[in-house]
Amino acid sequence: MNPGPNSIFDAIETCNLCEDHKPFHFEMGGQRIMLVSFAPSWAARHRPLYFMLLFRRLCLALFGGAAPSEAFIREFYDPAGSIYWTHYQKCFHANMEGGTPACAPLLVREVEALEPEIVILLGRETIAHLPPEQHPYLAAKKDGAPRQLFRVDFPSMESAAQYEEIRRALQPYIGWVQIECEHPAFSGASFMDLEYASIAALDKFTHAVDVSDFERAWMDGIVLPNLRAYNLVLQSFIFIESNIKNLLESMPAPQDDIETRWLSPFEELLSRRARDYAAVRTLMKDIRSLHALRNVIAHKSGVIDERGGEQNLKNLARLRRLQGVYIYGGNSVFVSREGIDAILGLCDRFRRMYTEYFVR
Repeated sequence: MNPGPNSIFDAIETCNLCEDHKPFHFEMGGQRIMLVSFAPSWAARHRPLYFMLLFRRLCLALFGGAAPSEAFIREFYDPAGSIYWTHYQKCFHANMEGGTPACAPLLVREVEALEPEIVILLGRETIAHLPPEQHPYLAAKKDGAPRQLFRVDFPSMESAAQYEEIRRALQPYIGWVQIECEHPAFSGASFMDLEYASIAALDKFTHAVDVSDFERAWMDGIVLPNLRAYNLVLQSFIFIESNIKNLLESMPAPQDDIETRWLSPFEELLSRRARDYAAVRTLMKDIRSLHALRNVIAHKSGVIDERGGEQNLKNLARLRRLQGVYIYGGNSVFVSREGIDAILGLCDRFRRMYTEYFVR
């Protein structure tokens, strides 16, 4: 019997074949499309994904000329989306003795668990390491039925025709994909300009740098909403933190954290009011998750370091509890409109419980 999505997802998330190197892991749901690239990039590790040149090129190539929006993010990183993105080599550093990473067998298990209708091998290295004659499971399902297999280089003007064929295949699964697509010129300078202009726009200045219509659409549709969401996360946690400190009637020491002292009033409430156990426990878990999200934003610019070991896995589990908060490729955080609503809802639940039980 083949393992299900949860089983293979757990196997990837807890993989330690490369000692202290943690794999990128993408949440598996019922996606019908599988995108396989060779390995995570250093750019993905150090910069939030919404600034990445590759990701923006890939969105345009796969989805066509649609204006960038949260729909792009959801298709890749929400398990309810259409595309499951994985890597042949899961870590930045892997045991590549003999040219094959130690984690290579995981890809077979991913395909068997997901049974996608379409598989896209992305990039020359990926194509070179996955020849169809040695990996027949990529082109055929367990029952022998064929699936569509595409082998394509990273998006460029030269590969534009190949991506048009892929967009036609994707459209039945992602109805808003546009077949006709213009490919604007991308460069390192262009997304640096976008980043600079986005920061200036946060302070309501006029755009300091002229950007193209596509760059401006990306900035207005993806970058600015996420940066504003980051600010809201920080303010929301300050709201909860300051009220907990007030409830304790003392300033916690720097070494005191949310796991020990800060939530002690709620722990005591659990012991006194059994009927409220579920609501209080859920609130405490959600505050811990918001704390983890706040720390990633405040201390890591929204990027999770994959070297965090057991604590990193614990924080990832907490972040996944937050509705509408997506983890790009295992290491970068995007807060959607749904996520903002959920965080505001958490603040309201905290306010109501605090008022009901602690305000005299």
